[in-house]
Amino acid sequence: LRMWARRGMAVVCSRPLGTRVTVGPGLKVFTHRVIATGKEKEFDKIIKELKSYANYAPGFTGSQHLKQLSTEKNIHVVLSHWKTQRDWEHWLQSHSRLRWMEALRPVVEGEESHLVLTDQLDEY
Repeated sequence: LRMWARRGMAVVCSRPLGTRVTVGPGLKVFTHRVIATGKEKEFDKIIKELKSYANYAPGFTGSQHLKQLSTEKNIHVVLSHWKTQRDWEHWLQSHSRLRWMEALRPVVEGEESHLVLTDQLDEY
């Protein structure tokens, strides 16, 4: 773990029942949302429930919930980790996720956006 952490290639994230896992190479997805004024507590509750479902999605290896500081808008980003692009795409269209996205509509301004990145770069 120390070797990976020094290289900046691993993230430690929480999992059900207090277990810890290390996330290495794979897919990183940044999901950006603007939360409506006064709806942050409701958003936090919904996003925690959504994560509890994601914990059982094939290829999901962890996530972090981040909030941008010092902005006029209430911007939240979820950084999720997936083994493969196929795993992410399956989750994106899954019944569980789509159901929770309906619950998020009243608390989110506009549409969410995704930035999908990989650690696996070709040599130059």
